[in-house]
Amino acid sequence: MSLSGRLKTMDLAEVLQWVTIGRKTGSLAFVLDKTKVYIYLKDGRIISSLSNDPTKKLGQFLIFQGVLTEAQLKKVLEIHLKTGGALGSIVVQENFASQEDVQQALVKRTEEVIYELFLWEDGYFHFSDPPGLIA
Repeated sequence: MSLSGRLKTMDLAEVLQWVTIGRKTGSLAFVLDKTKVYIYLKDGRIISSLSNDPTKKLGQFLIFQGVLTEAQLKKVLEIHLKTGGALGSIVVQENFASQEDVQQALVKRTEEVIYELFLWEDGYFHFSDPPGLIA
């Protein structure tokens, strides 16, 4: 089942309540001007997020959190471009941070992404079931 609308009509709290109570699995996309935010859910619980806001990219967020230096991020990005590996995994493989540090940063980043969504007075949202899911 999908659901679409505007945040002026159904605010973020109502949308999050709908996916939580309904124990939805899928993705919520939010769009305001050029900003796009995705929240991924499993059984009504938020499991991850993604944003095209450069300050919410994992590498920049790890620098902001004091987990990585800019030089370390540069090395991680070079490896990422060569191998296509996940940024968080490369950070751990290079011993720049522990798996726990990366997980905590991902949780904090997701919290910040959601907190910022509460500041949006308008924008569009769309919930989609995962591909291949039969309702």
